[in-house]
Amino acid sequence: YKGMVDRVYELDLPSVVQSKQQLLDRAFSTTTLATGRWEDHGSKFGLEAVDLNDLSAVDGVLDKIQTELHRDSSGTTASQQSDWYVIVISEALLLYLNPGIGGSILKRLSSRFRQ
Repeated sequence: YKGMVDRVYELDLPSVVQSKQQLLDRAFSTTTLATGRWEDHGSKFGLEAVDLNDLSAVDGVLDKIQTELHRDSSGTTASQQSDWYVIVISEALLLYLNPGIGGSILKRLSSRFRQ
């Protein structure tokens, strides 16, 4: 499946990201703790520490992700590439957020990545 999934981002609380990073560092020798990213089968995976109840912090992380998605390693923009897609998986996370936050996050994702 090399090349089918170019990038994966996981957003979670800072303490959870730190724990996951430690586990992943032991599992993958190419992990770089400073960047929280590693490559496996040509895909890039990033852990992003953010409290999803803080919408301004979520916006900051989404800005960062959107910038990365619009630029690949050769410097071409995603709009110059033929196809790219964004898939969001929440795994019941929205149930644990403050009231109204889940809908706000979904609206932000939809407006940013719909093109």
